Amino acid sequence: MIVVGAGLAGLIAARELVLQGHEVQIVESADRAGGGIERRELAGIPLDVGASWFDPRDGEVASLLARVTDAPTIVAASPVRWWIEAGSSALPLPHLTIEGVPAAPLSQECVEIVGRGAAWRGMLDAVLPGPYGANAATLGGLVRARMGDGIVERLMVPVVRATRGVHPDALPIAAATGLRHALLQQNSLGRAVTHLALDRAPNEHLATLDGGMSTLVDALLAELDRFGVPVRLGCAVDPVAEAEDGRGHASDTGLRIDGTWVDGNVVVAAPLDSSGIDGESTVGTIVFDERVVPAEHRGAGVLGRGDADGRLRRATELSALWSLGPPAAGRVVLRVEVVGRHDLAQLVAEVARCWGLPLDESSVLDAHVGVRPDWSARPFETPGDAVDVGPYRGVVAQIGAHRSGTGVHLVVAHTLSTMRQLSSATAEGERAGEQA
Repeated sequence: MIVVGAGLAGLIAARELVLQGHEVQIVESADRAGGGIERRELAGIPLDVGASWFDPRDGEVASLLARVTDAPTIVAASPVRWWIEAGSSALPLPHLTIEGVPAAPLSQECVEIVGRGAAWRGMLDAVLPGPYGANAATLGGLVRARMGDGIVERLMVPVVRATRGVHPDALPIAAATGLRHALLQQNSLGRAVTHLALDRAPNEHLATLDGGMSTLVDALLAELDRFGVPVRLGCAVDPVAEAEDGRGHASDTGLRIDGTWVDGNVVVAAPLDSSGIDGESTVGTIVFDERVVPAEHRGAGVLGRGDADGRLRRATELSALWSLGPPAAGRVVLRVEVVGRHDLAQLVAEVARCWGLPLDESSVLDAHVGVRPDWSARPFETPGDAVDVGPYRGVVAQIGAHRSGTGVHLVVAHTLSTMRQLSSATAEGERAGEQA
């Protein structure tokens, strides 16, 4: 069995396949393993410059950690407050919200963000029958029906795009766990949000690992090494129409690895083409001296609208959410994401615009900037969905952030679900063969 891609999904898949009894090798086009998880030292501070956190609530990451590490340490985020982009400034996110859905649309915090007209429209939710809108397929559809477009576009869009990587109109309603059930119980979306939010700790959806997310990659690599699984770096993986090689029909596409055709049993854990890409995002990890970011601007970070090239999607203050140790004393560490391909100057300019601060590149002590594809144009798969083999001959499954959505917890859950389905399909095939 060949696994294409040595990112988190590929490493997990390889481990599961070995435990199912397969002989496995991993091929990776880059010169390192880990994919979107990478750790570097900036201004003397060890930092994740790729994926930095995960949602611990489904327990899948914790379960995986317990299987591959001796003493996994999950570090919860501090209960600091988020801000949200509103016009040319940032305002505090209303206290009681779920996926940006407010408990009280007419609260002063909400009115300042969405405007009084949109807030009054949101209050219509209180007099609508409980089932109204409950059959909507997406969370955006539900909230539009009950609270109106203004709540969705001005409050939900920054929150959902930042935390889920998609527009609210593309987010399945099931993603807001328990919300539809609470709506039918409370007969009001606002009251449902209050009922659920009061039982949830601030930032409970954010956690990281002691030593950084790369500790998970290191643990998986160590276990694969113990299993004798080779990880080949710097490989050329090419999807090619077989008509070019004279081996099949033009519609039948196969894979070549370092120029050699692969005939079957391939798990693809990396994007092989540009389908589903909706542009690019620039992500930077930036270190400032705390004196240039006054205390009144501090918090979990700013959720931006991300509605135009160069605009802010999210600025997350890592140094407020987690203790980064003595090297980070007197420093503010931000993870900043903007739409499109840009340089450090644009990232800093967006932070300065939203916070109203006189920041420029000279304010930066150190930084790492990278560009990644935006996969929000494609519908993401969820654990339990049928395994997608795609158009490539010999491929038995496709996994990775481009299939599951960006987020360590999403990648882990989707990969483990897919591997369980493969195991079940293999067992069923073996039983059918024995009966025949």
